[in-house]
Amino acid sequence: MERVKILDQDNFSALVRVKAGLFKLKMYLIGEIVEVSPPKSLVVIIKLKSMCAIIQLSQRVIFLLSSVDEGNTEVTCQVVMEKIAPFFFTILLRWIRAMAEDTLHGIKAYLGQLS
Repeated sequence: MERVKILDQDNFSALVRVKAGLFKLKMYLIGEIVEVSPPKSLVVIIKLKSMCAIIQLSQRVIFLLSSVDEGNTEVTCQVVMEKIAPFFFTILLRWIRAMAEDTLHGIKAYLGQLS
């Protein structure tokens, strides 16, 4: 993730580069924290839009936190696609999965910088 901006306590934006075959596609990301149950879970709605606005999608990302031992926490993440044009879903399913993985790796790297 690049150009991460914290807009307020519940919203953020970023630029994400996603692999699309041989190319990397720039996508605008808008995130909104919609549910927080400290210290166990966090739910974020992520909306992605390609720079030319041809591809737009929305996904719900659920982070579940559980204590492993003193000072260590395990984070489990689940991504649920909420909104995408059916045409893109059927044709780009493999790419969408890869994009979700890239987005989560970017979030993980960004959080790692903050800790």
